[in-house]
Amino acid sequence: MLKRFYGNTPISFAFALVLAAFSLVWSVQAADILPEKITPEVGKEYYTRYNFMYERGTHLTTNYWRGDLVPINSKVKLVSIDDDEMVIEVNGEEVEFDNVEKFTKRNISEIASELLSPKPIALNKVPEDFIEDVKIGNMRLGMTKEQVLMTRGYPPRHKTPSTDANRWIYWSSRFVNRTLVFKDGKLTQGRGLY
Repeated sequence: MLKRFYGNTPISFAFALVLAAFSLVWSVQAADILPEKITPEVGKEYYTRYNFMYERGTHLTTNYWRGDLVPINSKVKLVSIDDDEMVIEVNGEEVEFDNVEKFTKRNISEIASELLSPKPIALNKVPEDFIEDVKIGNMRLGMTKEQVLMTRGYPPRHKTPSTDANRWIYWSSRFVNRTLVFKDGKLTQGRGLY
């Protein structure tokens, strides 16, 4: 029988094929939930990939969690985008995204491609007991990183340089933050989570 080494452990070739197939299926399923990022165009309509909040017509890209909620899969129109900000129309109201690049470590085009999707996010692929929480922005223990992104959006990169990390920091306001801890890809710790 053919054998292959997986790390330092010998495994059969057939098992290696099963692992490869499983990895491919998982990556296809993940892509179905959060579709590939795009380059949005002004004047076109999109769906939001994640929840976000805004106050007095403005969303700070530091992703503060206060104000009015715009739920995942909301239909929006990209009104304008330039080097520092973008404007989207939500339910007839314009919301300005102000990019604070020293905290986000990304430009507004990257933020637009993370937020806007040409099709709704397939929430039916999220476990049923998490769907309502995702929709209202309530992070829960046991969520995957992808589900947390849908629920709360991206943490600012100045404290969370990569979503591959197992520790993410979100900001509720300028002075209040919330640290999340992941283990094996699942949310395991965070203040106020159940």
